[in-house]
Amino acid sequence: HCFYNNLSCIHFHMHKSAFALLYMRRALAENTRLLNEHSSTNDPSLMQQHFNRRHEILYNLGIQLLFKRQAMAAFECLIEVVSVYSTNIR
Repeated sequence: HCFYNNLSCIHFHMHKSAFALLYMRRALAENTRLLNEHSSTNDPSLMQQHFNRRHEILYNLGIQLLFKRQAMAAFECLIEVVSVYSTNIR
């Protein structure tokens, strides 16, 4: 999932927003797949901390959607992120 997230950020900075959004959605899908795959561990809190990058991916997706002028979709992504990163000024 980090691979797709990074690839998305690279495409975003190259002004290829369609590819950036595609890879960001793949990063979310891969994150979900990894969480489901490793859900059988004995310590779910450790698994959540190690594998779950959903909020980081949603933050990047929200910023990309803002630059794409899709404010409502960006707002939905970023409002979920605020609950986790409530002390982060950005």
